Amino acid sequence: MTQWLHPAPFFRLLAGQGYAKATDFRNISEVVAVRPSDVLVWYTKDAVAVPAAFAVTDALIFQKNAQGWDHPWQVLPMRDVGYNECLLSGGHIALYRRG
Repeated sequence: MTQWLHPAPFFRLLAGQGYAKATDFRNISEVVAVRPSDVLVWYTKDAVAVPAAFAVTDALIFQKNAQGWDHPWQVLPMRDVGYNECLLSGGHIALYRRG
């Protein structure tokens, strides 16, 4: 997996919108109590932020599954997000929430 999230401007934007890190998840089954407007960021085992997604509801995530224009935006259940492979290789998901 390659990095396509530009961390510095992305995290400045989150902070500017009042988001702060709430928790980390190391297993998809741990991802509970997601609220609408939460932002989820997937990290590699080397702590590199790769993609991010937005919680539309407590059960659905808005994400784009690749960089190319031919890859559509998607709204899907958390368990179906393709980036969950980060967890299998030692990564984690960070949940950011507006304070």
